[in-house]
Amino acid sequence: MLLAGHSPLATAYVAPTPEAAVAPATDELQERYDALMEEYSSATEAYREATSAAYKKHTDAGGGRRDFKRPPAIEGDFYPKFQAIADEGHAGADVWCLSNHSYCGLKGDAAKTDKLKRYRSILDAKPGDEVLGQLMRPVSSDSRASRGGEPLLNKKAAFAILDEIKAQAKDDDLGAGALMAKARIAKPYGATAEQAAEAALIYKQIVAEYPETSTASRCKGLIFAAENLQIGMKAPDIVGKDHDGNDIKLSDFKGKVTVIDFWGFW
Repeated sequence: MLLAGHSPLATAYVAPTPEAAVAPATDELQERYDALMEEYSSATEAYREATSAAYKKHTDAGGGRRDFKRPPAIEGDFYPKFQAIADEGHAGADVWCLSNHSYCGLKGDAAKTDKLKRYRSILDAKPGDEVLGQLMRPVSSDSRASRGGEPLLNKKAAFAILDEIKAQAKDDDLGAGALMAKARIAKPYGATAEQAAEAALIYKQIVAEYPETSTASRCKGLIFAAENLQIGMKAPDIVGKDHDGNDIKLSDFKGKVTVIDFWGFW
């Protein structure tokens, strides 16, 4: 059993059993989901246009950004519709509910329990790479502590979900992405040396298991930085040109105080 935080509701997230099986979405259910997504996309565009028009009217009248009141979000109206389809077994609708769970109408432990069950439902459905890819964002979000509280998913539970995504992934980019999400959780902002070392091991795992992915290419740089560019380490030699076009190396200034300014255009 995988725990999320320290409360009793953590038991709502349970590891899959060998016999766990979920029937795939029927064609009729998929059609309903596609129609709802189209309706939601149209409503979202209309909401953006209405908000933009309202903001222009507000500022034209002398109002400022801070005192502008946005129209009510549309997700609250759509949540019951997506929830109904999710509860019939559509994993994509379940992901939508996870991503917009603040509109579910539940509070406290009831909301947390519902969200954890949705994670389990999606993974048991084995929905394919597209849906699994969409699942990583809420996992990353739920592994971060909310204001004044603990994260919904502790590191062990978040890692377990990401490991399941990796195991089900057919595309190397998705598998590498699941591991990279683990590395980000392992190394939060202000990470300790131990946390940084754990992330570096995950970077090496990505390079070893998914060497042809763009994520692996990025990890090679992160590994180099972890092993060579930390405070207190000897700086690697740098070779360049001076103003006159002559070769110049960092080692030429050994024993002298040297300031290096890195800059560029991004």
